[in-house]
Amino acid sequence: SRSLSPSPTSDRLALRNQPGNVVSDFHDQVDFSAPIDQKSVRETEIVKELVTTYYVIVRRHMQDHVPKSIIHFLVNKLKDTINTKLVETFYKQDLLETLLDESEEVARRRRAAKEMAACLKEAMETLNKVREFKI
Repeated sequence: SRSLSPSPTSDRLALRNQPGNVVSDFHDQVDFSAPIDQKSVRETEIVKELVTTYYVIVRRHMQDHVPKSIIHFLVNKLKDTINTKLVETFYKQDLLETLLDESEEVARRRRAAKEMAACLKEAMETLNKVREFKI
């Protein structure tokens, strides 16, 4: 079944032929039957090459930055979600007491270090007394 709407090509042709249209005015002012000199052909090729190169650069830029942007937003969202979940989990009172409990090994090492510090302080005081002793 054919559509009754005009085709995109016929729409463009109709727009081109309307007065005041830039494309229509351009076609009216340019003499397409005049021969093209080599300088114009060369300039046209240079512009074509520059535009092609520009689009290649833009495409590479987009290929590089779109995945980076997606990852950036995903990581930030994940970070915020994990942070919220951790805060919710750690601030539960019954769990907080469990987390703050000192293990038996850590308590033993802390007592041993405290005793060693006391012994070293006593040894230093003894050495200072010996050093100040005069005969």
